Amino acid sequence: MKKLTLTISIVFLQIGLLFANSNPELIEEANEAYNAGNYDIAIAKYDRILDSVKESAELYYNLGNAYFKNDQLAPAILNYERAKQLEPFNERINHNLEFAKQQQKDAIEKLPVMFYVRWWHKLTKLFPLKTWATLSIILIFISSLLWALFISSRSVSKRKAFFWPAIVTAILFVFTLFISLRNYNHIREDKSAIIFENVVTGKSSPSKDSENLFIIHEGLKVHILNKVGEWYEVRLPDGTVGWIHKSNMKVI
Repeated sequence: MKKLTLTISIVFLQIGLLFANSNPELIEEANEAYNAGNYDIAIAKYDRILDSVKESAELYYNLGNAYFKNDQLAPAILNYERAKQLEPFNERINHNLEFAKQQQKDAIEKLPVMFYVRWWHKLTKLFPLKTWATLSIILIFISSLLWALFISSRSVSKRKAFFWPAIVTAILFVFTLFISLRNYNHIREDKSAIIFENVVTGKSSPSKDSENLFIIHEGLKVHILNKVGEWYEVRLPDGTVGWIHKSNMKVI
């Protein structure tokens, strides 16, 4: 049943890129290649489209679908993850990402997180960064206007009418600005990667001759902590830390 659900969700590729790209013919060709089962061609064409657009959740989603149907698990998960970064609550993206993760060999349980941390994370990811930033700009404009009306009004009743809305919008501005800055720093500093090799051994230090700590497989998402030369220090979902050569993974 899950396989059928995935198939349905990836057949109807989005056409939103038609309005964001100057080459709609190439998008049509990519979609046609996908629907005809020519996944290598579809992947190549989606990559060409990606060269001409800065970012697109729908493009990453379509590219992930093509890779998945082409039995390339790691690139599929990588592109689903990139799509999720842009649209974290998109049901189609999340569904296909979770389905793809079920095909991984590793079944590593995540560290438990307190309920209030989960709630806060969901709240901050409710909108993309651009939306939070736009809300901040709108709220500071409204708040400034209300304060100006409050200061310029001579009527006591009007000053009272403007005071509390000005206070509320100012508080909301600070709140949305805080989330905008938090999400910006998270995107800039928080780096993750997808394992691309079938089998990868985590090392105790950035050297191939160091002690083996763990073995992981294609498609697993790891969190990058540090970099030394050609090696990345990574943390697994269960908190285990080790070093992996950069050739074994790709940054999301």
